[in-house]
Formats: sequence, structure tokens, C-alpha cells
Amino acid sequence: MKTPYRMKRTFTLLTALLLAPLAALHAAETQPVSTSATSAADFSYAPPSLGTGRLPPPLPKSTIRVTVNRGSLDPGFGAFCTLPNIVDFHDRLFVTWNNHLKDEDHPGMRIQMRHSSDGGKSWLPDLIEPPLLLSPSLGEMREMSGSDWTRLTGGTRTPQPPVAALGGDATKAVKVPKSTASKSVQWNSGFAFTDNGERLWAIANEGTSLAKGRGLLALELRRDGTRGETLWLEPEPVKVDEGYPVYRAMNDPEAAVIGKSIREVIDDRTALHAISYDTKRRAGDQVNPATIRHPNLPGSSADGQRLIEPSPAYRLKDGTLARFWRNYGDDTHKHHIWRLYVSLSRDNGTTWSAPERTAIPSNSTRQSAGTLPDGRVFLIHNPYTDGDDFWKGEDAALLATASPAEKLGGARKVLTLSLSDDGIHFNQSWTIRMLETPPRIEGWSKRHYDVGNPAATVVGDDLCIVYSLNKEDIELCKVHLPDLAR
Repeated sequence: MKTPYRMKRTFTLLTALLLAPLAALHAAETQPVSTSATSAADFSYAPPSLGTGRLPPPLPKSTIRVTVNRGSLDPGFGAFCTLPNIVDFHDRLFVTWNNHLKDEDHPGMRIQMRHSSDGGKSWLPDLIEPPLLLSPSLGEMREMSGSDWTRLTGGTRTPQPPVAALGGDATKAVKVPKSTASKSVQWNSGFAFTDNGERLWAIANEGTSLAKGRGLLALELRRDGTRGETLWLEPEPVKVDEGYPVYRAMNDPEAAVIGKSIREVIDDRTALHAISYDTKRRAGDQVNPATIRHPNLPGSSADGQRLIEPSPAYRLKDGTLARFWRNYGDDTHKHHIWRLYVSLSRDNGTTWSAPERTAIPSNSTRQSAGTLPDGRVFLIHNPYTDGDDFWKGEDAALLATASPAEKLGGARKVLTLSLSDDGIHFNQSWTIRMLETPPRIEGWSKRHYDVGNPAATVVGDDLCIVYSLNKEDIELCKVHLPDLAR
């Protein structure tokens, strides 16, 4: 049976704070200090399809795609699902994601989970049943319970209520009332292993808004797919809303032992298996100040752009650690540089350079990166945007299909997988998904043709990728790595 230590050899990776066993992270401390002269200007994107006016080729025919969760107006499901994370724990895949009745980052947002014991072929709970809540909902979303739900749907319970039953037009997104949930919000922040890899915890950042985080929750996932205990990774219990349980915190001696081991993983700044939202705020450290407590606090860029959602770090051949950042625009959130930014560490994560702009195009959504068993580095992201001059010639016409004009920079219609032999020059690429259907149900921060926010983990010879579709559904794409020829 595979353990998280064996997963170290396949680099269990997430884009949303996937945290691996402590032994795997501490191994990074033995790496030699790098003296590399590599800079952001060296990072490039030039797949064979570049300049042809065509998308990268589809993934091999052996690729498997499976629905993990389908959003619904049923409050048990919720119509807003995004930012998924994935991990393999004792031969069982776990996928978690942010969920809300209809909106992103709004009161009542919580974390849901499904799991698979057959390599992702099927998911539990069964898709006709609501997913498992990792902690009680932080808001009941009261307007959609009881008689209101019966009035809108006739009392049916399906992952996707028929549009006609909701009185809508099949060509338009269904409108739903504004949420009246409580003020509390949870954000899905990844996983951590403790007890020599024998216990798995999902990490949640809880607060009333992105700027007002109240604390970290550790939500245990048992190897049989059931939910275990919940702990506050805080000195004392945090009182949330009426009816919300008061969980144990670090002032409980037993909880303190577990909590300390979890915090050590979160605080590890090598970030090989973790997004760099570490909780350590070193005195005077002005570079990459974003932390898991304050995920909206951007990293410091060299050109004044705000940066968020860094990828897990990976090592270049000379030992340098690299991690990509998502561009979030300037202070007005109107002017974007549609490129990935990169930050480098030459001292095993103790310090990081200020992120600088690369030549890799990006549609400004979360990206995933990591190392495959054969040593190649993977990058999963949305490269097409009409807000940047990267795409020229025949590729300029491609944008009308790959990134139709919508709001800033175009829709996130195409998600790709790119590979690099050296972690710097990404010269191979495949199309993971091209989405051509609009959202079924309206919601705050939803956009047409949005396939994005990927996360990935390597399991044996497979790369398991999860992403959201129009921020409503969660899908798994399982790629057989031997079929990705060099």
C-alpha cells in the first residue's frame, strides 16, 4: 500500500497549499545552496503550436476525464464550486473545493469534499448525493431552504435541477436570490500530513472577509473517506456564529501537539509541496508577504503589480527553487500585465527574490507547477489572453476562439499542460480542456467559458489534474505520463 513517503518520489503537488509529510519537506534542507545566475528573463513559453494559429494538440487518447462534482441550486450541493485541491492518501484520492450557494468569497462559503478508492473512476458520496462538508456550513443560506427550495424546484433533488423547473431560459443562466447567510467564510487552503504520514488534514482559512481572517482550521480526513476531528490552529478557540461548534485549540495540551506538527508543515518556506502562503512573518521581510492567514496580501513585485496565488515551488537542476505567481493587476485592479511572474530562492527557501515578469503568457488565474518522476517540470495554466502582445501573427486570430473578449483579458476558455526539461523553457504543450458552454446558474465572479484554477498530484504513472468548469463543476483529468513523449 502506498504511503505519503512513497508519494515523495512522485512529488505530490497542489496549487492550493498541498502540504506533504514533514520528512519530505525537511529533506529539502540538505540541498546545496545555489549560486545560479538564472533570472526571470530566462523563463520562456514556446510550444510547437506557437505561431501556427492552432491550439496545442489534445492529450493522449489514454487520458481519462471524470466529473467529481456538479453544482446545483440545492443548498446541499451549491452552485458555486471552484479552487479544488487534490491529494492521494493511502491509495484514496481526496478532492476538496470552495463552495457557496451562488457566489465567490461571500458569507456562507464553505469547503466540500469527495473521495475515490478506484483511482478517480467513481466518487463518493455518489454524485446524486451532496458532497461531504468538512465542517458545518458557516451559513445556512436560508433563502434556499425549506419552502423556498420546494417552490423553485418542485421538491426534486438532483445535481443539476432542470432549468425549466426553475422557470428559466435554457440559454441563460438561472437567477437566484442574494444569500442571507452568516458572515463567516472558509477558504480551501490545501492539505497537511502528520503522524509520519498517517493522518491527513485539510486546511481552511476562516474569517469574515479575505482581509479579516480569524484563524486556521485543520479538518481531518480519515483514510476511509470519512470526516475526523476539527482543530483551531490558534492559541485559543475562536467563537464564530451562533450554532457553530467551538472546536479545540492550541490551549488544549493534546490539540497543541497535533497543531504544532501541522503548523511546522505550513511554516516550511521551501514550499516544495506547499503554496508559499507560509505563516512566518519575518521581521523586516518585505518580499512575498502573502500568508495563509492573509491570502489577499500580494507578493511584492519588481514592477508594482499585485501578485497572488503562488504555485508550489520546484527545483531547477542547479538546486534553485522557483515558484510562479498569478498577476492581479495594479492597485486599481484595472491595469494587468498578462504574464506569469517568478520568484527564486537560492538558499533553500529561507529568502526569496522579489517576483519578476517572465515571458510566459497567462490569463490571470491560479496555475499549478511541479516535477514529474522523469525529472520534467509541468506547468498547468491558461495561456491565452487578448490583453497582452505575446500572441502575434496567425496566433492573434486564435484569440477569437481561445480567449474571446470579455471583461479584462478575455475568458479563461482553454487550459493547457506544458512541460520543460529544465524548468525554465516550456517547449511542449497539450490542450487539457477547451470549454464552450456558459454557466448554467448566475453567480458573483462567474465568467463565460471559465476552465481554470487547476491543482495536480502525481500518483504512480499518472498525473491527476483537477479544475473547475465555469466555477460550477469540478472535473478530474487523469493523464498517463508514459504517453507524454518528449
